[in-house]
Amino acid sequence: MDLFHYRIQQTKDSTRGFLMLKTDSPMRWVCDVLEDGYREKKEHGKTRIDALTYQVHPIQFGRFYAQYKKDHQHKFAIALMDSEGIDRAGRHGSVRVHKGNVVDDTEGCPLVGNRVDYDSTTKNFCVVPSSSTPAYLRLYKALESLFDEETKAFTVPVRWIIVDQILV
Repeated sequence: MDLFHYRIQQTKDSTRGFLMLKTDSPMRWVCDVLEDGYREKKEHGKTRIDALTYQVHPIQFGRFYAQYKKDHQHKFAIALMDSEGIDRAGRHGSVRVHKGNVVDDTEGCPLVGNRVDYDSTTKNFCVVPSSSTPAYLRLYKALESLFDEETKAFTVPVRWIIVDQILV
């Protein structure tokens, strides 16, 4: 299964995009995505990940797993890994897809929401309030049916493909 993450707009410190799911049927919208801005020189927790193809892995450790297990009884958290399955996405550290509302919440990771808008006060994109949790739950549900509790892995490869299509 492939998840296509299209980046479409950016400010100095934030990036707006959307996520499409492609299985055997036509592609369908899953959610909008908020990321940090682009930086030539990486700043930990303030730089979006590179536009590459990542492997999506279910993980059962870390603070997002603990929180989402407690809040939603989730069996795993969503991690993006290098093509070799290493828990670092390119020149970044651990990358988790998670909930949040503003660019400061990203910590260098993609945030999901039902809608991402421009905030003229901060001059950054942000997830519309109360839309991150429903979007995360929708993404989780799409992946949950692929999770094998015995092997602690997905039954098919899942890829997160980032495509830069920044509108000028």
